[in-house]
Amino acid sequence: RVGNFVIVTACLAFVSRSTMEVRVEVVTEDIKREKKWHALTASFIMVALDDQGKPTEVPPLLLSSDEERELWEKGQRRYQVCKGELVDEAGEYNICREEPLF
Repeated sequence: RVGNFVIVTACLAFVSRSTMEVRVEVVTEDIKREKKWHALTASFIMVALDDQGKPTEVPPLLLSSDEERELWEKGQRRYQVCKGELVDEAGEYNICREEPLF
């Protein structure tokens, strides 16, 4: 709604050899009524590519809390389910499903 405040937070939730999952959460706030509510949570999967367009290795994700470990484990499960849909037999990347995995 017009006049509401929108808070967007994002974090790196999972990293494999070349794949990264970014988790984005959006909260809206009605400032006049002093009420907040969760608007959406989304996960974006990206693959790091080198100059030739081939997957390239990314640094590991350093986890420092139980919450981060839980997000990483959930991301790993999504990655394992989705991995077969991401790469075809020729090694080319496809668009993964748009409906939720879990």
